[in-house]
Amino acid sequence: MGVQIPEKNESLGQVGPGDYLTLSQQLIGSYDPRALLGYELWLGTNGFLDDGDGGPFQMAFDGKDRRWTNTATLTLTPGRDYRAFVRAVSFAGPGNASNLLHFKMAMPLPAPAPRLKRDPLAVLHTVILSVTSVSLKTAMLRWTVGNSTADVLPITHYIVQMAMEPTFDAWFDVPNAHADNTEYSLLITQLEPDFKYATRVLAASKNGVGLPSEPFYFWAGLLPWDGPQLVTRIASDEGTIRIQWDFPSGNLLGTGTRMENTKADWGVRGYMWDPKDQPTLVYDGFGNPDQVFFTVANATCGARYKIGMTLITMIGEGPMSAILDVTNARLPGVPRNVVVTNTTTSSVSLAWEEPEDTGCVPIHQYRILRYFGDQGFQVVGYAQAASGTLQIPAARDYVDHGTCFVPDGVIDDGSCNCPPSCLTTGNLYRFQVQACVLGTYGVETRELAEARTGRTFLFSSESVNEGHPDKICDQVSDAVLDACLTVDPKSKVACETATKDNMVMVAGEITTQAKLDYDKVVRGVVQQIGFDSFVDDLSSVDSKGLSHKTCEVFVRINKQSPDIAGGVHVGKEDLDVGAGDQGIMFGYASDETSDCMPLTHSMATRLGKTLTDVRKSGECWWLRPDGKTQVTIEYLQHPDGSVEPKKIHTVVISTQHAEPLKAVRSKECAGYKGAEMTAPSMEQMNKEIEEKVIKRTLESITLKSGKSAITLYGSHTHLHINPSGKFIIGGPQGDAGLTGRKIIIDTYGGWGAHGGGAFSGKDPTKVDRSAAYICRQMAKSVVNSGLSARCLVQLSYAIGVAKPLSLFVETYGSEKGDLTVNDITNVLKIEFDCRPGAIAQSLALREPKYQETAAYCHFGREPVTKAGIKFFEWENAKDLSKYKAMKSVEVEAALKSCNYLAKWVD
Repeated sequence: MGVQIPEKNESLGQVGPGDYLTLSQQLIGSYDPRALLGYELWLGTNGFLDDGDGGPFQMAFDGKDRRWTNTATLTLTPGRDYRAFVRAVSFAGPGNASNLLHFKMAMPLPAPAPRLKRDPLAVLHTVILSVTSVSLKTAMLRWTVGNSTADVLPITHYIVQMAMEPTFDAWFDVPNAHADNTEYSLLITQLEPDFKYATRVLAASKNGVGLPSEPFYFWAGLLPWDGPQLVTRIASDEGTIRIQWDFPSGNLLGTGTRMENTKADWGVRGYMWDPKDQPTLVYDGFGNPDQVFFTVANATCGARYKIGMTLITMIGEGPMSAILDVTNARLPGVPRNVVVTNTTTSSVSLAWEEPEDTGCVPIHQYRILRYFGDQGFQVVGYAQAASGTLQIPAARDYVDHGTCFVPDGVIDDGSCNCPPSCLTTGNLYRFQVQACVLGTYGVETRELAEARTGRTFLFSSESVNEGHPDKICDQVSDAVLDACLTVDPKSKVACETATKDNMVMVAGEITTQAKLDYDKVVRGVVQQIGFDSFVDDLSSVDSKGLSHKTCEVFVRINKQSPDIAGGVHVGKEDLDVGAGDQGIMFGYASDETSDCMPLTHSMATRLGKTLTDVRKSGECWWLRPDGKTQVTIEYLQHPDGSVEPKKIHTVVISTQHAEPLKAVRSKECAGYKGAEMTAPSMEQMNKEIEEKVIKRTLESITLKSGKSAITLYGSHTHLHINPSGKFIIGGPQGDAGLTGRKIIIDTYGGWGAHGGGAFSGKDPTKVDRSAAYICRQMAKSVVNSGLSARCLVQLSYAIGVAKPLSLFVETYGSEKGDLTVNDITNVLKIEFDCRPGAIAQSLALREPKYQETAAYCHFGREPVTKAGIKFFEWENAKDLSKYKAMKSVEVEAALKSCNYLAKWVD
């Protein structure tokens, strides 16, 4: 048990004999309250002190039977020393005494002496002065004074004095000062505008006038009539808001805006309302009127603030501007995944995703910038955050208004029909997107979205029938190659053929174990094509231009140069066989048709094949072997680089035929035994060609949409069938023929690219042929697997070297997913081996199957196996779809793990 007693009772103030002292006791430890009776307080003074052994003391307070009482109030004598202790008492008796406390009661203080009342002949330390301009020459002076005390004589009135610049030492009393102390203001008149004044106040009593207050300086004139104009937020960030304004016109500034000691004595002040809706000064621009912005620091991102501004001059502070209600936000991040989603002939649609960092508030809008060369990127349009797309319209929809382009009809000054924001057909454009929060734009997208705006174009491809003189030569050369490979699969063949009139010549370099009957091979090809009559008379209507029975056959064949043989294949394993010559080769594929061939060329070659089919079947028996086709199609190029055929624009067919209305079938078709027929008129021939050749061919071609190509044909299609009139004389009698003069017809009809080397008459070691086949397989595999919409592949070789020198891939921007063109290139290195020996094995190129490829294009044909021989094996695309979901790092890792350097040059 403890007791707390102050050593002296200073807190009681003056103490007398009747004052009280309060002692407090606190329980210490744990006691059973049922056994506790109360407390005893024992007190000793200098009259009855203890003897040093704990007594004598007298009980000053008996708290038994009041066990909940732990305080005692005693009447003590001032100036005396006391000692005290407390002990608890229970049924068992008293407990131990607490610690002994010593204290002394204080003596009483003397009563205060009376005070004399003071006269106000002293400085008025509590006077606060202020001046407010009322008009150009008047001002209102106000002052406040602290409360008077009882010892000061009453103030009877105040005296106001003034002085003027520059010395402020000639003080004079202001007339009409108030005679009593109930008013604390005075209207001062007859002031000179833009002059500086000093004023002070003196207090007076019945004993006289006191000392003056501290002077207050002010300028005379007009306060600003308005606050700053166009107060706007120009930027904000995580913890700051930047505010900008304009000054009002001169007549609203009031007076007092002169220069004082080369420094402007005016400017602006900025205020921000605190949580209690009270304005707080956050910017003081007095003396710095050239500053037209300030920054509010320590702003919370996402919080709303009210900001106002005033003009302050030498005269004083003007009214508050319009209150700006702003929300703070940091700059938004970069919009993501900006892509071109669609194009038309004069517009582009863009799409994007919002930035990962929106600036802690919702995106307000986006603006789109277009690249203008030396002028850099300029704004060409806006889009709301909710839409996520922007369509930049055609020239007819926008007009120029200096630096801004707005929809036609809003303001039309007629100054420009096509401003810079307009797009024209077929041009490449680059765009960036910026996000905006609360009027502040963030960072532009770093990657550009590129697109050609709605490029519609016409493209044409041509083809020739198997009876064309050049194609006769291609087929003869490949027939010779097939004859060699039938006996000796490792034959080295380079065979060229020429034909004119009723003559066919075979020449070249051939090394083979086969014993060839060149005459038989040549005549067999000519007969198979359908040339069975020749009359050495250009006016003859019976001559087809060549006869397998009577034609001359010349042969000029030598063996392969031993220099070439030694460098290419002698003493080498199959996979180490070098290229037969240097050169560049290309392969192409497009997803516009089911066989990944360009529609113009697929249609042109199939038209020629259908002409031959209806001739040989007898359906159009009056047709002859020679013929040419040409197709023009209108295409739309999409943003991803893919092309889509929109309509068949023009079809041209020039086909050899028998004499109209005179030729009879029994004479035209050798071996015909049926009922006699006469050739139809030219007009009827043309109708049958349209129905049985053109429409039938289109129905056999499937577009990537799954529809037939006939859907692109109609009244808009221009037809030119035998536009020169009759075409009776044909074949070598009409034109000379030569192997390798139809290389574009043999490939892609002008699409993609061509290395220049012909195919026919060349064995698989000739990379002009074999590498072009593998390039086609690679390109078709890429497109067919969905890695891109279009693909061009190039290989290059050096004579005698097995590995390709280079691999190039072009997707025209149509690559899909996350794969880049470089990734697709690496995929081809993983999946394909383009060494000549490897190509010959994978495509089974040492089999006799080439005469069938020599007419109607080497590509886009149906891969088939006949009598164990694989025809058009390069049209069997590899499945590369597993790479679609891969990232670049995954493709690169797969490349490094496949030992690709065994088949490719690093």
